[in-house]
Amino acid sequence: MRKQLMIGLTAATLTLGGLGTAVASGKLGHGPEGMMGGRMLDRMAEKLDLTAEQQSQAEEIMIGSFKEMRENKRAMKDLRTKLHKLDPTAADYKQRSEQLAADIAAATEKMVLMRSEQRQAFNEILTDEQRTEFAQLKDQWQERGHHYGGHGEGKGGKHCRD
Repeated sequence: MRKQLMIGLTAATLTLGGLGTAVASGKLGHGPEGMMGGRMLDRMAEKLDLTAEQQSQAEEIMIGSFKEMRENKRAMKDLRTKLHKLDPTAADYKQRSEQLAADIAAATEKMVLMRSEQRQAFNEILTDEQRTEFAQLKDQWQERGHHYGGHGEGKGGKHCRD
């Protein structure tokens, strides 16, 4: 059960990345401008016809908890590294691996909830018409092989290639 929970939470984290995964230099987008913004935010603002106030609010939402999300992501990586480095022949291996698994699950849950809060906050700044348009945009991205909030079905970075 615990293993299934971890797998589910990890999968949710990977697929719920979307808005506010990371920000570099105050920008949001892939490449030199960061992970999810800059050009991406500009394109979204154009397609959704966001007002200047909405754009400002969207950027604040995306970068608002960046530091905490980055620290949580690093903590998750450290926990996974500790888990991989455990000695399976040690007497307390099972106990330590269960504790690390619980810690990883808690950190993953925290990340999922933070991203969900960002999504909800972003949704709240949109008008009903913009929400409808945004839903259509997400559908189009998925049809083109992209996955809203991640790399999707094996598309994306070098780590996603077969």
